[in-house]
Amino acid sequence: MRSILLYPGMLFRINLSRGPGQGVPALLDFFFPRTCLRCGCLLSDPGKGFTCRPCRRKYILIHPPFCDRCGFPFAGKLARPGRCESCRERPPAFREARSLFLYRMTGARVVHCLKYEKGTWLLPEITSLLKDEPCWGEFFGGSRLVPVPLHPRKLRQRGFNQAAIVCEAIRQAVPGVEVFPCLRRVRATPSQTFLSRAARLRNMKGAFACRGDPGGPRRLILVDDVHTTGATLNAASEALLRAGAKAISAFTLAHG
Repeated sequence: MRSILLYPGMLFRINLSRGPGQGVPALLDFFFPRTCLRCGCLLSDPGKGFTCRPCRRKYILIHPPFCDRCGFPFAGKLARPGRCESCRERPPAFREARSLFLYRMTGARVVHCLKYEKGTWLLPEITSLLKDEPCWGEFFGGSRLVPVPLHPRKLRQRGFNQAAIVCEAIRQAVPGVEVFPCLRRVRATPSQTFLSRAARLRNMKGAFACRGDPGGPRRLILVDDVHTTGATLNAASEALLRAGAKAISAFTLAHG
């Protein structure tokens, strides 16, 4: 228990713990109530994150059936898992990739806020989404998370790496995982927003290098914010494989 003097004559006794809704976070919520990051309404239950119940239901979470290589969901029912046309035409370097939600509606807003609005405070939102789905404990269990790095110049501009925030959310949601930042970005690449898939693959070729030995018994999982064409994940996987990794999995918040 700790006393904090906020204004003359106003003395609060609070528990400075890290639990949700306790201590300093609870005090901040009292003076600066949370609003939903998508619709802006006042949150009645801020303990779970930064979206109201209606907007939380507008995450399009990815469940089977999906491509067994890149994780993009298929419509309807399938007799057995298969691969999408893109993965059949050009198999990626990673063994499998999975994403939490589609880059639509609330999911798109979360990724945009994290990436372009310094949304590092979204960590509890991402953590709670992962905890709500028991399958992620099995997927991440006992693994090493490798955040996809930014180029040093981009990192200075942004101030943080969004992939590292996603890694921390996974670490908090699934006990026992380890963050292993063994990749570095050796080449600054132009924005890929308006590039075709083939152009993105050329753009990312040789963009990463591995520091140290990525081998060992623990499975490596590359972590990034969005999986669009897979060019970034593919280039990062190739760098790990060149350095001696055996098989690479990947995870992104969104699949677009």
